[in-house]
Amino acid sequence: MRFYIGFLPDSQFIAQYERIITDISALFGLTDLAKKARTPHITIKSPGEIEDIFPVERMLSYYEFSASDLMTSIGDVDVFNEGEEVIHFPVENPRIQELAGIVLRDLRKLELPGVTWGRYDSSDKLMHITIAKRSEIKNKGDEVLDYLRSQRFSLPLRLESLAIFRKENGRTSIHSSYPFL
Repeated sequence: MRFYIGFLPDSQFIAQYERIITDISALFGLTDLAKKARTPHITIKSPGEIEDIFPVERMLSYYEFSASDLMTSIGDVDVFNEGEEVIHFPVENPRIQELAGIVLRDLRKLELPGVTWGRYDSSDKLMHITIAKRSEIKNKGDEVLDYLRSQRFSLPLRLESLAIFRKENGRTSIHSSYPFL
């Protein structure tokens, strides 16, 4: 199974995110972005293959993270370019970074067969919520970025659970989620 692990925001943030995606899709004619129907999340463990997901499910079910520690606000829109331009909301909260590190540490300790570790599997990586990738915005990246930056967002972000995402046939779905206290 192809999987990854991430933090899921609450329904209020998801609704605001979906409105933003709908607006920029309509404004810039980005049908691929609209079709993507991405679930907003913060990736902790980048995608990889695993034969048996049960040990990961068991590990995530034991955490008792407090949702009150996982609240922040998003205002900026930024871009990073690692071969594929990604427009995103940076998420800056030391507690979120710390808890991502705990999950990664514990996952490594499981020494699961087939699970590989890449450069994005680090607790000091940039935590973010992806808005759009180059393949979804084609040659309109600068226009979309300028538009989003002009919006001056002030979005409350409350993370409400850890989730295992499943990637299959080019689609991503939530395999299971583990609510915070």
